Order: sequence, then C-alpha cells, then structure tokens
Amino acid sequence: MKMKKVLVAIGVLSVLSTSYLVVNAANINLMNIRGDVNGDSALSITDLIELKKIVLGENREEAINKMIVNKLTYVYNLPQDEIIFKTYSEFKEYLTQKNVDISAFQNKVNEENFNDYVLLYINPNQTNKDLDLSKVSIDNNNLYVNVYTTYNPGTTALLVYISKDEYLNQTLSIKYENRIITTAKPVIYLYPEKETKVDVKLDYKGNLMYTYPKYNNGWSVTASPDGMLKDNNGKEYSYLFWDGNDDIKWDMSKGFVVKGEDTVAFLQEKLEYMGLTPEEYNEFIVYWMTRMEKNKYNLISFQDDLYTDNAVLDITPKPDSMLRVFMAFKALDEYIEVPKQELKTFERKGFAVVEWGGAEVKEEK
Repeated sequence: MKMKKVLVAIGVLSVLSTSYLVVNAANINLMNIRGDVNGDSALSITDLIELKKIVLGENREEAINKMIVNKLTYVYNLPQDEIIFKTYSEFKEYLTQKNVDISAFQNKVNEENFNDYVLLYINPNQTNKDLDLSKVSIDNNNLYVNVYTTYNPGTTALLVYISKDEYLNQTLSIKYENRIITTAKPVIYLYPEKETKVDVKLDYKGNLMYTYPKYNNGWSVTASPDGMLKDNNGKEYSYLFWDGNDDIKWDMSKGFVVKGEDTVAFLQEKLEYMGLTPEEYNEFIVYWMTRMEKNKYNLISFQDDLYTDNAVLDITPKPDSMLRVFMAFKALDEYIEVPKQELKTFERKGFAVVEWGGAEVKEEK
C-alpha cells in the first residue's frame, strides 16, 4: 500500500510541477517540466518534498553565488566583532568609533566594492587561532556563515564581500568549528649541486590546510646549492612549507620516552644523528619545544613508511638523496616502557632533499 501511494505521488508530481511553472515562471530554473525539482536528473519522492516547500513558500537555503573573500593576516589591533556594512561610509564611521586606522585593513577594503557588495567583517579575536571560511549560504531569513578555526596563528580576520543581489537584510548567523592540524609543519629543503629549476608535487592522503609558498597543483621554484628558493616572481624562500588534516593512525608501538625538560637535548642528539644540520634541527626544535618541554614525559616515535606512504613527494629532477624525518609524539603523565626505536643515519649525495615535520598524538574522546 505504501509503495502504491508513493507511485501515485510521483505521478502527480509531474502534473503539479508543470502547473507550478505556469503560475510561477520566476522559479523556472528550480525544476523542469518532467518534475525534476531538485535537479538530480531523477524523478523521486524527494522532488515532491522540494516542490511542497516551494509552493508553500518555505525557506530554501542556497549557497552564495557571488562573493569575494579577503583575509587579514597577523593583525592583532582590530576590533572584535561580527558585523555587516552596507556602505563605505558606514565602514568609515565604524573605524572612527573604534579608533582604528584604515591602513590596518591592508588595502583590502575600498569604496568601489560597495557599489555591488555588502561587507561582512568577522573577527572573533581568538588568540593563536587562524580563521578560514568553510561555507556561506542564505535563505529568506538568515545568512549562514561557517568558519574553521585552527591552532596555527595567521589569519586574524575575514572580509567577505557578498553580492547585494543576494543579501537582502537577512539575519547573520555564524558558526565556528575548531579543526586540529594533525600533520604539522613539514618543511622541505632543496639542495641542488648547481642552480636548478625544481618542480615538487605532493600526494597527501588528507586535506592540505596551509602552504607557503602557495601550492598550486605543485611548487615550481629555482633552487640554489645553499638551499635558497625563488619562485617565478623572484620572491625568496628558505623552504617549502605545508600542513594538513588527516586521520592517519601513527605507530607509537616503539620509540623513546623522554622527560619534558630533557626533550630539547634529546632532539638535538637524535636529529643530528639522523642527518639534519644545526640550522635544520634548530628550526625543528624551535617549532616543537613549546608543545613538548612542559609535558611530564613525551613518547616520541619517528615514523618511516607510514608517513612517506601517506605524503608522497614527486620531485623533478629526481634527487640523488632524500631524508624525510617525521616525528609523532604523545604527552604522558607517567613513564612507560616501550621498545627502543632503531634510527638510521643519512648521507647527503648530489642533489639532496631534506624534510622534517611532526604530529601530536592525542587520546580520542
């Protein structure tokens, strides 16, 4: 009996949707005359549900089609707020009230944009957090904005220009979602024997979150023997940087249990033994020591194939030697016994590539 009712409803749907087109031609883009209301190229009961919502005037949430997103990075004197400005004069008056100079907005707000857009300013003032826009959608009553935050200082405020054709005084609703960077700061050093154009591609089984320089289907740089890198615009970099979010289960079955206060000395010894230069291992230690030295103990395990299989590097020209050091660590409240890990040394030959990175392993909640 239920199946019969569904079939009847679907049959009626074709007639209803065709009739609806006649009385509401403005919504012709929402369906076709065969009853495909939701545009999935199939006629089903879900089309009947969607048609009911439209006929009854129920809210239909849709993605914003026309917007511009700018980020303000490392600016910490901006007002904490979530606000929409409809005109440039409103924005200027706001800055005057807050005693903020417009130069703090890094030339990313101009009067011309307000001809076609409203400006959404987002600054939750979350210390040591980076902001990234996840989703912007709208219905008749609300403007929905989802923002990712990560423990990785960088973007401190978002400037989102939204088309005036789509924003019609809807109520602003912002949701923040904290994301954990699970693969943190792998950096890649390139040391050719002579100045060489190098292309680097990364096949990462996760979601890239931050790259520097910007990863556009790969990095293309000119590398010098001292490790200095230049992009196509002549800008210089010390290394290639990336980090990401993944669900890799790091192998902590063997390694080293080290007192937090002894972690720096431990890393100096082991990283040098594995083949990092003082400049390289000092940069590693500076990045990680603030997360490790205050722990009572750290369980430290250097990952091998588990890391390289999940973050594959394709480098042209092919390196003569490559070292990839990836440390996973877990904070401990008390000492435990684990099998000691055997580490390998590295000899640099010809065009050498060196990478280091790490991850903090936390208990699942």
